[in-house]
Amino acid sequence: MSALAILLAALGSAALGMSAAFLYARSRRNMGYVDVFWTLGMALSAATVAALAAGDPLVRVLVAAFGGLWGLRLFRFLWRRVNSEAEDGRYGRGRDAGCPAPPAQIRTSGTTAYGSCLLNRRPKSIRPRT
Repeated sequence: MSALAILLAALGSAALGMSAAFLYARSRRNMGYVDVFWTLGMALSAATVAALAAGDPLVRVLVAAFGGLWGLRLFRFLWRRVNSEAEDGRYGRGRDAGCPAPPAQIRTSGTTAYGSCLLNRRPKSIRPRT
């Protein structure tokens, strides 16, 4: 399988998985679940790429093992934390503020803030009053 086909398969599955994670997190009103499922996606991506790529079988097994174990370990840690605590304040503040200016978003939480802003926007009529 070509590198481009592997990349497209990984991107497509990541887009579907993260969309499902977003919907789950939104239903639970805790965007921390998106972080949890991102780590699981990284583990699955490592295993998928190792399975589909050409090359030395030992290297492929090591990529799957180390990438998979890292992602699963982090998944377990974050799952426990997100299930036992309230939503991280950064997510709520961003959602309630209706998306701060992009430079502030990039400084505080990176480029993923753009997507988060677009998906979490609420009409002004239902935003909390301050």
